[in-house]
Amino acid sequence: MVGLVEINLVPCARALYNYGGSLPGDLKFKAGDLIILRRQVDGSWYQGDIKGVSGLFPASFVQVINQLPQPPPLCRALYNFEMKEKDQDENKDCLTFRKDDIITLIRRVDENWAEGKLGDKVGIFPVLFSEVG
Repeated sequence: MVGLVEINLVPCARALYNYGGSLPGDLKFKAGDLIILRRQVDGSWYQGDIKGVSGLFPASFVQVINQLPQPPPLCRALYNFEMKEKDQDENKDCLTFRKDDIITLIRRVDENWAEGKLGDKVGIFPVLFSEVG
């Protein structure tokens, strides 16, 4: 059972209707039950837990109280990007990458630059060198 303090921290939903499930792996619940959300399978289904029992259920049967965290946006490098050796000291905050690297987008710095993470390195890079999504 989820305590009141934890409800503010945990992704969860309240059941609006009874759901008996129709397939093995479906999560059965009653209207009013509190369900811990584990993941959103697609736009219509969630996976969640009630009292240690896990399963799938329709999103339309619940009211979400706390949303699941959104994964950070990713972008793909369109070109290699590396500062020239003579400019490296001056531009030490730049993120070096190779074409087709997948970069986790942290934030947009301005119209032309973004901050991202690749492996354990964090730095800025030109937006035009990447493609979001």
